[in-house]
Amino acid sequence: MSESAHTARRVQRGAAGANDARGGAGDGQWGSSAHPQVRVELYGSLRIKTGRPAVTLRADSIRTALRGLLASVPEAARLLPPEDELPRTHRFSINGAAVTTDLDTPLREGDQLVLFSASVGG
Repeated sequence: MSESAHTARRVQRGAAGANDARGGAGDGQWGSSAHPQVRVELYGSLRIKTGRPAVTLRADSIRTALRGLLASVPEAARLLPPEDELPRTHRFSINGAAVTTDLDTPLREGDQLVLFSASVGG
């Protein structure tokens, strides 16, 4: 499968059930209203190339948040590996405390999720 087809497939998977409220508050909400509202902070090349410091969306797990990120900020799909490869290449910090690679880690209302490359740091 070509890279562009793979990217389109990932974005399409994430777009299912999207609730884009950009016309309202300009925030780019995504996901089921039953899911908690979380903030995904973008750093490094994701922030530079998308021009966005963060995205607020509704997600009940890291996996759901990543799918929402791809649906809300499609240009991020070009910068991230396929979903099943993310745990090998990236880490996820929740509220600046817990760091995990588990995409099924649950998220709660108000959580701040930071996605960063596993090669960052020393």
